[in-house]
Amino acid sequence: MTFETIPEYCFKRHSALVGIVVGWGQNKRKGGATRWEAVRAAMQQWNKVRDTKGKSIVSLYLTTGATDSRVIYSNYSFPKIGYTEHILRGDEILGATIHLASTEKWSVGYSPGCYDIQTVVLHELGHMLGVAHCHEDGSEPPCFSKTCESNVMNPYVSPGHIKRTFQEYDTASYIIIYD
Repeated sequence: MTFETIPEYCFKRHSALVGIVVGWGQNKRKGGATRWEAVRAAMQQWNKVRDTKGKSIVSLYLTTGATDSRVIYSNYSFPKIGYTEHILRGDEILGATIHLASTEKWSVGYSPGCYDIQTVVLHELGHMLGVAHCHEDGSEPPCFSKTCESNVMNPYVSPGHIKRTFQEYDTASYIIIYD
């Protein structure tokens, strides 16, 4: 399965502080708290990336308040496990909705036949922040990154596969947008 994002991908965030609502709440009996923590962990990973001066770039945080950014399960008609829909003003990202396929099996961590929610949200948060897939430059072979298979921003992931470690492409692409 693949991830999907809109074709235009080099946007700048409008704000350095982004609150995100998770659409399934924290209901522990239905696994909500665990999934909530997986989303939080993905956000914290992007928050750890620093610009070339060592400063925080964008701070992502979970909120229950009003925001234009959210993570939700969606029933959509094309074969993608996740995609990011941006709210734009010119080339600025004002908000985004990360859609996760409600028709797929999800887990937190490794589980055969299931997609790891933290892996997919980590990837989609990259799109929310403006980062493209590692091979969207059209070059042959299709990826210019030596670590393409391992990149968080590689558009392919399999059920039961965990991809949570940033490679140079992932962090450098994020930094160059905001530096």
